[in-house]
Amino acid sequence: MTPGSIFLSLTATSIHRSIRWKPAPAIASRSCCIAIMHRNNRDGTFDEVSKQAGLQDLPLKSRRGAAFGDVFNTGNIDVLLLNVGEPPSLLKNMNATGFHRVLFKLIGTKSNRAAIGARVTIRAAGVKQFSEVRGGGSYLSQSDLRLHFGLGTAKKMESVEIRWPNGTVETLQNVSADCIYTIVEGAGIRDTKALPPPVSAPAPAGAH
Repeated sequence: MTPGSIFLSLTATSIHRSIRWKPAPAIASRSCCIAIMHRNNRDGTFDEVSKQAGLQDLPLKSRRGAAFGDVFNTGNIDVLLLNVGEPPSLLKNMNATGFHRVLFKLIGTKSNRAAIGARVTIRAAGVKQFSEVRGGGSYLSQSDLRLHFGLGTAKKMESVEIRWPNGTVETLQNVSADCIYTIVEGAGIRDTKALPPPVSAPAPAGAH
């Protein structure tokens, strides 16, 4: 893993990717950076996918921070890049895999209202995943406090466990995919908003 890498679930398959910056060779004195993306192969190796992600088309800028979140409530994670002395750049995730996903917005009552420090563990189709609500992150940046999980072909989660910052544990059973859930500490699911149905990208011409 490259020091300083930022891991990001860009697809609904829970395959993580990283974005890091390196000085542009010809203009390093201007502190401009090239964005690089790697795909985690989940076997201890990574593949560079910068070209496939369209990052080679980004203009060279001095960048110092990044925030991640589902800006458009589509179930995909978008990226907002902090450009020094200029407006930020928003990278909209146009990925279409046909896979399922889910987001959880946690609201604390006995714990802090933003639920910073809460951990959510899900089990879907025999796969266990967990994530935590974190404050801060990249330089001068705050990512979406909602927790995003890619579910692959699973249409529901067998269980969703929320461990609140004060140590209280709540468990939900048979939770449907493709929704944004608002969960209130001690009260369960307060609101459910459906995400757009998963859509697969059309196969390239001539593909079989």
